[in-house]
Amino acid sequence: MKSKVRKNKPSELNLGICIAIGTGVGVAIGTALGIIAVGIAIGASIGVAVGTIFHNRQSD
Repeated sequence: MKSKVRKNKPSELNLGICIAIGTGVGVAIGTALGIIAVGIAIGASIGVAVGTIFHNRQSD
């Protein structure tokens, strides 16, 4: 389910959502590999990277 994001909402909210999604993906990967802590770290870094890209794209 994708929700529509309004333009007038602060992009920090989108950044937080992307970090949360990335962390969730990382937890899933880490659980599958049996290394949850590593999965959380990888997921958080991916989430920050994706969130930053979207954040920069919106501020243009």
